[in-house]
Amino acid sequence: MTADNQAPPRRKYDSTRRRRNAEQTRREILDAARAQFLRYGWHGAGMREIARDAGVSVETVYSNFPSKATVFKEVLNTLVVGDDQPIPLSERPEFRAAMVGPLTERINAFACMHAEVQGRVARLRMVLREAARADDDLAGIERVVLAEEREQTRLSLQTFLPDPSDLDIEGMQALYSSDLYILLTDIRGWSPEQYIGWLSELSLAAFTAKGVVP
Repeated sequence: MTADNQAPPRRKYDSTRRRRNAEQTRREILDAARAQFLRYGWHGAGMREIARDAGVSVETVYSNFPSKATVFKEVLNTLVVGDDQPIPLSERPEFRAAMVGPLTERINAFACMHAEVQGRVARLRMVLREAARADDDLAGIERVVLAEEREQTRLSLQTFLPDPSDLDIEGMQALYSSDLYILLTDIRGWSPEQYIGWLSELSLAAFTAKGVVP
């Protein structure tokens, strides 16, 4: 074969580009799912509508998330930490930054962090709470989410109390819950600053009562 007749060289396979495209598609699906669940609730949102809003085929949605329950849980996971990276909240800089400094500053930092988390996740948690009453898959997810929240609360408390009791953990979990956030901010109309200030004040009182020195 002469030089003029040689076949053109094959293009080098770009796995990095393919991975970036796949990650972008996944993010677009999650964004579309979040909007669907918040607007229409669990029963009103559908995989076909999620695919349409994400600009992909239904098959692409299912290739990333095998069920509607799976995509719902992944939306919750990303909202808790603020992105789709598989890094737990307890290992992120904002959590670690709240572990140093004077007690009042640390408590305020944790209150600010949790207020940001609830601002992202609380309304979707209410969707989960309502849907779990009539759907076994969602009821299972809610149990998992509650267990994850409890563990996150335990890790947070351990930065203040070396050995928090079950009552300490569950009481603090209730104080920092989506239910109370929705009640105070959406229903009662508190500003984020009011919510953070109140949360910090009660947390400081609770830790002081436990013998934690400011």
